[in-house]
Amino acid sequence: MKRVLVTGSSGEIGSALVDALLADSAIDYVVGIDLSPSSRASSADRFRFKSADIIDPCPGLLLEHSIDTVIHTAYPVEPAHDPMRSRRTAVTGTRSILQSAQAAGVAAFLHLSSATVYGSHPENPQSLTETAPLRPNRGFHYALDKLAAEKIVVEYRAAQAFSTLLMLRPCFVIGPGTANAFVHHLCRPIVPLPATQSPMQFVHRDDLTRIILGLLRAGAQGTFNVGAPGSLTAQAMVHRLHGRSILVPDGLLTVLNTLAWHSHWRVASAPTPAIDLLRHPWRVDSTAIQQWLPHPYRYTTAEAFQTFADSHLLTHRTSK
Repeated sequence: MKRVLVTGSSGEIGSALVDALLADSAIDYVVGIDLSPSSRASSADRFRFKSADIIDPCPGLLLEHSIDTVIHTAYPVEPAHDPMRSRRTAVTGTRSILQSAQAAGVAAFLHLSSATVYGSHPENPQSLTETAPLRPNRGFHYALDKLAAEKIVVEYRAAQAFSTLLMLRPCFVIGPGTANAFVHHLCRPIVPLPATQSPMQFVHRDDLTRIILGLLRAGAQGTFNVGAPGSLTAQAMVHRLHGRSILVPDGLLTVLNTLAWHSHWRVASAPTPAIDLLRHPWRVDSTAIQQWLPHPYRYTTAEAFQTFADSHLLTHRTSK
């Protein structure tokens, strides 16, 4: 791994990867692709940012910069009322970047999926291994899109299109400054939550970055869960953010959130199927990764969340 292209390079995970790659003197060159502007200025020496849609073929870009490794993170994180937009990125975009990478003779390809492909179901075991059934919650487009993208990656794995083809299924990623619909909801002064809750799992953004790069450097192959030890309920998260939670009966919360989401009211941060992620277990067993990285986590779930909580509370106090 010497010359790397990162899709979704302006996003939370993509930008952290670009920073980590550029901090490594063993990396010769990094290219970032995203529709959103990059906060990092292109450098003629080691970094180039390309404003582009990943659904557009880019073998020329890969060949121009002699890219040997592609890390595919692109996906719109914020839930959209028009699910076809995210579906386009997940399915058409994934197939396009895989085709381009194969055509350009890229050696290694890493696809970032999500542990939400397992689904959050009351009958799930306490921790899910990589062989668990893939059962995304009905109507939860984020997880359904991630599964559709995985199926495309599996096609390329079967065809042995790359020397190394990795797929990671992380739980929720968090760290200082994380911004998405889930944490936006948790940071409200008063937070409606389902009365039924199952503890959730996080991975710190820095840990995920180290794991991605560590697996690529080690020449690992296969599919791996990523989730730090420990768990937290949503109610405990709100407490750490100094907020107040209100437990709402599950059925009533479903009705109210569905009405608010379809009416485009700001009180609904995400579509109703996402609420099941708070209600039912979908924590992952990530011991398989230790075959390649014996000590993958510097942060537990609670410690990872606390880094976000501390940064949020500091920002909130400073802005007053």
